[in-house]
Amino acid sequence: MLLSNAILDVSVHDTYFVVGHFHYVLRIGAVFGIFTGVSLYWPTVRKLMYDRCIMQRFFNLFFTGVNITFFPIHLIGLQGAPRKYKSLADKYATWVSVSTFGASISSISIFWFMTLFCDTMIAYRLIRNLVSSPIRTE
Repeated sequence: MLLSNAILDVSVHDTYFVVGHFHYVLRIGAVFGIFTGVSLYWPTVRKLMYDRCIMQRFFNLFFTGVNITFFPIHLIGLQGAPRKYKSLADKYATWVSVSTFGASISSISIFWFMTLFCDTMIAYRLIRNLVSSPIRTE
C-alpha cells in the first residue's frame, strides 16, 4: 500500500527503503509465523514441554534484533541510499553498523531458539496430564 503511491514510489524506487519494507512485510512476517507455529505445536507433536520464560525471552530478543536490523535500512533508503551497490557511501556507515548489530542479535536469538528445543529433548520434560480425577457420584 505504501509503495503503491506513485509519488512516493518514484522517490524511493531502487533504494534501501524498498529492501527494508519488503523484508519487514514478507520475510519477517513468515519467520514469526513459523516460530509461532513451532512453539505452539511442539508440545503437541513431541509431548515435550519447553521453558515458557526462556521462549518469551527468545521472542523479545528476536523482535528487538529484527527491528534494529530493518528500521535503519528504512532510514537510509529515505536518505536515498541506492540498492544493488557493493558498498555504500560513508555517510550511511553508522546506520549500516546499527543494522549489522541488529542482525547479530537476531542470529544469536536463532541459536538460542535451537538450543531451547535441544534442551527440551535432552531434559525430557514430559507434558503433565491435566485430567483430574473422575467425578464421584454420591
